[in-house]
Amino acid sequence: MIYTSYFANIRKLPPTMIPISIAGKAPNGYKGIQYKILAPKIGFFTEWKRIKDNDYYIKHFQDEVLSQLNPHKLVSELYRLSKGKDIVLCCYEKPEDFCHRHFVSDWLKKAGYEVEEWNSDLKREEIVVSVTGHRPNKLFGYDMTDERYIIIKNNLKKLLIEKHCTTAVTGMALGIDQLFAEAVLELKEEGNPIKLLTAIPCKNHPCKWPKLSQEHYQDILKEADHMVLVSDSAYEPSLMQIRNEYMVNISNVVIAVWDGSRGGTGNCVEYAKKVNRPVIVINPK
Repeated sequence: MIYTSYFANIRKLPPTMIPISIAGKAPNGYKGIQYKILAPKIGFFTEWKRIKDNDYYIKHFQDEVLSQLNPHKLVSELYRLSKGKDIVLCCYEKPEDFCHRHFVSDWLKKAGYEVEEWNSDLKREEIVVSVTGHRPNKLFGYDMTDERYIIIKNNLKKLLIEKHCTTAVTGMALGIDQLFAEAVLELKEEGNPIKLLTAIPCKNHPCKWPKLSQEHYQDILKEADHMVLVSDSAYEPSLMQIRNEYMVNISNVVIAVWDGSRGGTGNCVEYAKKVNRPVIVINPK
C-alpha cells in the first residue's frame, strides 16, 4: 500500500511502513530514504514562491516532473527501496495545505494504485491476491474444460477463500490468468464478497488471438469490477513484465501456477520475492 504524510507525523508510523522523502531537501535529522525524483524543480518552485500562483505550480509540476516518469516503473523502484514494506511518501505540509504530494497521489491513483493520506486511526482490512501462471501451450492445451484445469480452478477458489481475499487481480492472458478470473466470478456468483480487478498490459492486448478467445476475454471484462490499463501503448513484450510488477505491487499475496521453468511466470515470481510478497506456488504437474 502507498500512503502520503508529512515529516512531523512520521514518528508515529508503525515499523511495517517506510517513510520516503519526496521533498527537495529533507529536514535536518531525517535519516530515511530520499527520492528527489518526485520533488519540485527548484526553478519553478522559486518562481511560485515569488508569484504565489498555484495554477502555475501545478502546470510546471505536471510538465517538468510527472510527465517525465512512468508510474509503474517508479512504484516498482520505490518498493525495491522499501524492501516490499508499505510506502509513505513524505514532505512538509499538513494534509489540508497546498502540497505536491497530493498531485503525486492523484497521479498514482490514475495509474491504478490505491493511495491514502496516513493517520494513526486508519485501518485497512483489504486483502489483495494476484495470480501469475503459464499459458495453455505450457499446460494442458486450449480446452479449458480439461479436468486438470478444473482441478486447478477449484484449488484457486479454495485459496482465495482461505486468504479472505477481497480483491483478486488477473493480467487476463490466455491460460491461468483467465482461469483465475473464472474462479473469482464463480465465487461472486456463490455469494462471496470478492471483487475482480483486471490489469490490462496494453491497449490491443488480445488482437492476435482467435475470435473465440477474444470474445471470452471481452465477456470477462464485462463481469469485472475494475479494469486498469497499465499502458496505452501497442503490444510489446516488456509491457507484460510491467503489468506483472504492477499486480505484485498492489498485492498482499501472489499465487503462482508455475512448474519452476524460466519465462514470464518465473520473472514475476522472482520480482515478488524481491519485494517480499508471499508467493503460493501451485505446480501444475
